[in-house]
Amino acid sequence: MKQHYTESDGLQLAYLDNGAVSDHVLILMHGLFARASLYIPFIEPINWRIVAPDLRGHGKSDHARAPADYNRAAYLHDLEVLLDAIGPAKQFVLLGHSLSAVTAYQYAAAHPDRIDGLIIEDMGHKVSWRAVLCNEIPRACTNAYLSLSEH
Repeated sequence: MKQHYTESDGLQLAYLDNGAVSDHVLILMHGLFARASLYIPFIEPINWRIVAPDLRGHGKSDHARAPADYNRAAYLHDLEVLLDAIGPAKQFVLLGHSLSAVTAYQYAAAHPDRIDGLIIEDMGHKVSWRAVLCNEIPRACTNAYLSLSEH
């Protein structure tokens, strides 16, 4: 397993990669206040390439410059940058936990041609209507993040 970095909006984002040579890639995305190293016990050499990113502001990734830079559009963009950085695969499966479950869900909905499987873990039972609009109205994403962080 090796630590790698990619850049998104001027931030260095870290990710762990088991280095397996495979056309099948599993992306393990952690929740709020966690980090990629949470998944180390699961990143063993198997027949799949396994990649676990540190979200912006978590683990070994850079922190965003302003609280407004932690929003749905930014997390979705970071995932797109990661997928581009690791290269093409015949099969991409996303596992999203908590905060990243929403990112995985929204990304898969926006890019069904790119994602072959989706595992959602502990997303919660309520999603604000503002969060649902994040793919369509970026300003709603920022407002939804700020309103959710106040509770």
